[in-house]
Amino acid sequence: TELNREILLKLGVPAAAIETFGTANKNTREEAVALREWAERFDPVVRKAGAQPVLYMVWPGLSRASDLERVRASYRAAAAEVNGIFAPAGDAFGLAREADPRAPVYGPDDFHPSLEGSYLAAVVLLARVRGIQPGSLPPVIPGAPLAEAEVRALQRAAAAALARNPARP
Repeated sequence: TELNREILLKLGVPAAAIETFGTANKNTREEAVALREWAERFDPVVRKAGAQPVLYMVWPGLSRASDLERVRASYRAAAAEVNGIFAPAGDAFGLAREADPRAPVYGPDDFHPSLEGSYLAAVVLLARVRGIQPGSLPPVIPGAPLAEAEVRALQRAAAAALARNPARP
């Protein structure tokens, strides 16, 4: 943990993201407890470095999309436990797919994010950590062949997830 603190201090970051793979993959009660324990473990390290903990909500794989609400509850509870910032990227994934079931937020393995999904998660983090509203961003993703309407749809999903999930649960 001293190395983590040194890294945070050198980078001068205002926040440090905390997420775990297991919560999205297995989504068991034990995984939710483990997430809270890791958040509690890293909280003092992050705060000692002058940053705030950000609970970066991941998303379940496409085959387990029905687990989204449990994943969201786990990350919200962990954020509340440490008075951290809740970044609902996984919720934005779900909202993008609700608006358009063909939204290409998942990569070829139906678990990891596509370029669009990575952009969506980044927009959520940018909004929560820096306060930049999704709709104020340009309607393009540099290097990506997406139409303006597709980029705006991703930004709307991010904005909707942020609006329905308080930064501090």
